[in-house]
Amino acid sequence: MDMDEAEQRAGEARVREHLIEPLMRIGLMRPSGLKVDAFGDMQRSLCQRLAYMSAVDLEALREVVETNPAGAGKDRWPGGPWILDRAREISPPQPGASPLIRSVFAHRTGRSALAEGWAPELLDQVRKTRRFPNDDVCAFVRSQARGDVERAATLRRRQETGGCLSDADAAWLYRREEKEVLCQQIAVGQVA
Repeated sequence: MDMDEAEQRAGEARVREHLIEPLMRIGLMRPSGLKVDAFGDMQRSLCQRLAYMSAVDLEALREVVETNPAGAGKDRWPGGPWILDRAREISPPQPGASPLIRSVFAHRTGRSALAEGWAPELLDQVRKTRRFPNDDVCAFVRSQARGDVERAATLRRRQETGGCLSDADAAWLYRREEKEVLCQQIAVGQVA
């Protein structure tokens, strides 16, 4: 098992131990209108997304959630977005890349994305889903990125041949190139 995967799993276990399980033990019920399986998905997502937090920060977050329950009877879990907002107030995620993202870009998946030009879209996908992408996800991301990859290549060719870019095109290309550099830095371990 990759060290980054081990760190991610340890972080997820820490979230379960210091946030999820204590809130379940005091009897907070799932948010009304949220089905049982969706509630389980919310808890798993919280574990994945809050894995960066220390035990002390998770205890602080537990206290905030415990003293601000949702629902008319004040006996329900707040929604996931509310919990994530409180988590960011207590302990903002470190700039850079999570263990999961570093693992993706160290893997052949990330190397392929860098070589083929769709690394920015892969980064966005992993940040959004917090899951290691399988072959189907990669194929989908690659196909969705095709237009932006072609647009970037066209704009670069125009620049190389002395052509001018509109302000909007120049700004778009600059942002994309910044994200490409970030992905390259993640892949070689320069961003922790």
